[in-house]
Amino acid sequence: MRSHGEQFHGGKTTGERVSRYLQIWTARDYDNGIPDEVPAELASANVAPSWKSIACALLRNDILLLSLGFAPVASKHYVQIKRNEINQRKRLRQRLLF
Repeated sequence: MRSHGEQFHGGKTTGERVSRYLQIWTARDYDNGIPDEVPAELASANVAPSWKSIACALLRNDILLLSLGFAPVASKHYVQIKRNEINQRKRLRQRLLF
């Protein structure tokens, strides 16, 4: 996953995420569409969009488009399980301290 740039949110499917990616970059002065390619430095820093970046992400089976800056999606069940686990750890620490 790229470390530079901001994280994007949105879309349940890969198609919706690509649409959201295009929508975000179009709003940032890419009114004529995004370029086919950008210099490697810009692409690796995730500061400029390109169709090549989208294609490479899909070819790597990055269906969540994490390499394009999208945030990973956590399921509601996972969040609840982790919350319970953290609460149990807190209770255990309190018992050990007293």
